Parts: sequence; structure tokens; C-alpha cells
Amino acid sequence: MQKFILSVLFIIATNIVAFAQTSGEIFFKESRKLDIKLPDNIPEEMKAKIPMSHDSKKMLRFTKDASIYANVEKSSNDTNIDHSEGDDMEMKIVIKQPEDILYKNLKDNQLVDKRDLMGKDFLIKDELQKIAWKLGSETKNVLDYPCTKATTIIGKDTVTAWFTTKIPVSTGPFNLGKLPGMVLEASFNSGKRTFVATKIDLKDIDEKTIVAPTKGKKVSAEEYEKIADEKRREMNAGGGAIIREIRRE
Repeated sequence: MQKFILSVLFIIATNIVAFAQTSGEIFFKESRKLDIKLPDNIPEEMKAKIPMSHDSKKMLRFTKDASIYANVEKSSNDTNIDHSEGDDMEMKIVIKQPEDILYKNLKDNQLVDKRDLMGKDFLIKDELQKIAWKLGSETKNVLDYPCTKATTIIGKDTVTAWFTTKIPVSTGPFNLGKLPGMVLEASFNSGKRTFVATKIDLKDIDEKTIVAPTKGKKVSAEEYEKIADEKRREMNAGGGAIIREIRRE
């Protein structure tokens, strides 16, 4: 009798997973601490007006076979800050939200990453990154979904993620995935960059609406990083922020 009961329970649990919704849209708040390099002669009053972080709204649209992660609205998160200090100095800070699009083909283990670097598009095609996750025992709820903690190191980044098996799709915001469920929250380097789900809308999604981007100059990931590093040095940019200091005659 005990074996029979266990078998029935296993069948019920299997059916629940089988009929779980595997498509929909998840909205994320993505926050990034800005590493802004300021000239030494900027007054403290002006420094206090400079934002130390930047938030953006993203959406992950997914099916069991593919996902796409992009801005909710085009150029909806640009921030411009102008500040004058008497007649001697004017500082302009432009925080530009790139029009990045990250497509993942979960079935074929491929990704297409369109990067917007200061108005110029680049296209990176590669395999989905292998991630050696360490599953923890800690749990918490994110938007009423029970989530389990997982940690790993990706490149130079220490990553903490919270995933739920209630949405049995191995993807998430940004480049996260390869877990037995959807990533609903994540933190890079103790909060330097965070991703938090703000709304979950599980529904049927037409697979034709999840397509890989095609616009941009084709480069490897290594080539793109070299180009990006050169641009950051040229523009004295950090974390997507561009600072222009204008001295009046």
C-alpha cells in the first residue's frame, strides 16, 4: 500500500510540472551603481547632485524554447542632468539607456546579443554560456513565487540568483539561466548590478514574436569588449554615464 501511495503522489507531481505555464512575460527593474569619474576641481555641492545609480525597466518574453530580453520602451530611460556653478563651470551628465536586445534559443543552445554602444549597433552570436551554479538551501518568495538561492562566478562577477521551479523554463534576465527554473531576482558583485522581477504575466506567447535581432556589425564577444573599452576611455564613461564638463570663456 505504501508503494502504491508513493507512486500516485509521484504521478500527480509529474503532471503538475507538465502542465505548468512555460510562456509569458516578466517585467524587471534593473539597477546599476554608476562608477563616475569626476574632475578633481568639482565642488562638493555639485558632486551631491550626481546620481550614484541608474534604474531601467526591462521585459523578458519567453516560451519553453526561446526568450528575448529588452527595454520595455525605446529610449524610455534616458536621463539628462544639467548643472551650473556660477559663471565658471557647467556640467552635463547624460545617462543613456542602450537599446540592447538579448535573444536566447534554449532549444539549440544559441544566443544572439545586440549591443547598442553609443548609438552604434553590434551583433554577437555565440553559444549559451555554461554556468556552474551552486544550489543553496535558502529560500524566499519573489512576487509570491517560491525561489531557491543559487550562486556562481561568471568571469569576474560574483552572482547570486533566485529561481523558481514553478516556472520551469531555464532562462532569466540578462545572461542568466541554466537553472531548473526561471530566475526572478539576481545580484552581481553584492548589489553593483541587480535584477528584480516586478510583474509576472504567464500566458500563451506566439513563438513568431520571439526572434533574434539582425541589425548590427557582426563581432565576437572579445572584439566587442575591446571596442567598448576604447569608447569608455574616450568618453570618460562609467556604467553607461557620459560626463561632459564645459568651461565658459
